[in-house]
Amino acid sequence: MTEQFILEFAPLRLKQQGYSKYHFRHRDFIIEAGTTITIPAYNEMFFIIDEPPGLVVDSDYGMYDSTDDPIPESIHIHRGN
Repeated sequence: MTEQFILEFAPLRLKQQGYSKYHFRHRDFIIEAGTTITIPAYNEMFFIIDEPPGLVVDSDYGMYDSTDDPIPESIHIHRGN
C-alpha cells in the first residue's frame, strides 16, 4: 500500500465507521529480526506501507504475513492489540 493511497482511502474508511474528526500521524517502527513488539491501538488504525519483507502483524482486524506468498491487491488495516 502506498502513502498516497492511504491518504485517499483512510478518510473514506473512517467515515464508514462513523468518525468525522480525526488526525493523521506518520510513525516509523524499527523492529529487529526475531523480535516482537506490542502496540496498543484501540482508537487508532495502522496501515502498512509498501511490502516490508518478513513482517507478521496479528491484530483484532486480522493477520498480515509477508513471509508467505502475499495476495496481490489486498488492503491491510490493523487495529487493536
